[in-house]
Amino acid sequence: MQVQRTPSGLLVPHGFNFAEHRRTKRTVTLRTGERALVTVDDSGTAMQIETAERLDAVVRPRTVRLRLRVGGR
Repeated sequence: MQVQRTPSGLLVPHGFNFAEHRRTKRTVTLRTGERALVTVDDSGTAMQIETAERLDAVVRPRTVRLRLRVGGR
């Protein structure tokens, strides 16, 4: 079996297709006057905020909705 290595270092079979997330990057100025690079993946669930001294991540999973039935049937 032929194996290929992804840019992240993961080994996967040669014919295996997986979705690569594209990222949107933008630079913003924070209230403190500090510049930060904000990266959001295309699913919109993960955001990374990178400044000169720290790296923060915010992950917001999709909402789970339940439909409950009241009654005997």
